[in-house]
Amino acid sequence: MTGAAASVAGMRVRAYPLAHSGNRGKLEKVRALLGPWREALCGMQAQLHRAFLNGAVLEKRMGTKAGDLDFGTVLSARQVKSGYNQAYAALGSWQELLKSGTRELIAGSSLDPDVKTVL
Repeated sequence: MTGAAASVAGMRVRAYPLAHSGNRGKLEKVRALLGPWREALCGMQAQLHRAFLNGAVLEKRMGTKAGDLDFGTVLSARQVKSGYNQAYAALGSWQELLKSGTRELIAGSSLDPDVKTVL
């Protein structure tokens, strides 16, 4: 197996070594950011998931102030925006994969052709 694998809150996470030219100070700052980033990303995904389940329109932009969030974070507003963009894109990708899978399931079913068209 290449890369390092770890279990985080029941999820399997894989990281691959990457050649870089960052100095020690920058690398320490990046490492220190990874935990808060992961926690905030999980919070954003949960917030988006709740909105999705409640039938709310998922906004491409999100407020980045502490009062706009359903979770606490030490990230800056810019970092929150970047994390939200990542979470929003992941949810959008999942939705498109779900649509494609549903279409294939309906197309391959034995339903009446008119029902397939409606679905």
